[in-house]
Amino acid sequence: MATVDGIEELRHTYDVDCNTVVCNAVKLANNHTVIALVTQQDAWTKTLNVTSSCVFGYELRCGDQDGDGENMGGLNANNKMNKLDLGENEGPISIQFVKAKTFGIDTDYGTMTLPETVNGHLIVFFWPEDEPGDHWNHFVNILEQGEKVTGLIAGIAENVVKIGKAGKDFAGLFAEAAA
Repeated sequence: MATVDGIEELRHTYDVDCNTVVCNAVKLANNHTVIALVTQQDAWTKTLNVTSSCVFGYELRCGDQDGDGENMGGLNANNKMNKLDLGENEGPISIQFVKAKTFGIDTDYGTMTLPETVNGHLIVFFWPEDEPGDHWNHFVNILEQGEKVTGLIAGIAENVVKIGKAGKDFAGLFAEAAA
């Protein structure tokens, strides 16, 4: 399970669970620091818990029914966005990555700390749905486990039949000797 723990720099991509979260940053003229989260419109909820010098544990949620979820336009019409304006922020920014997994239960994928050099930027995180192979790989693993178990059961059943047949043949030898 990939996490963002220990990361202390702004990168273009982050591995989070089975996703590649894409990040872009642009310097803002008003020197405000804005954190934005973009997801697909029908995505499961993703959360960035943001802590900085002016906010503590703010839940920036996007996806499914959560957050303001502003619908984006143009080429991004299939996405929605939620953002947090930290104003003229001073100091580092800590961001915890959380996403809903099975049964909608939130799972923590670590916390990264961005340096003060990112202050005054619009920092956008695009967090896609799980990679297409994730659920398929779980399904394949379950099938492989089932195949292994049924193979073991078939082997045991085959051995029981062989033992039973051998026992019958053995008993037949005594019957012939007694006759």
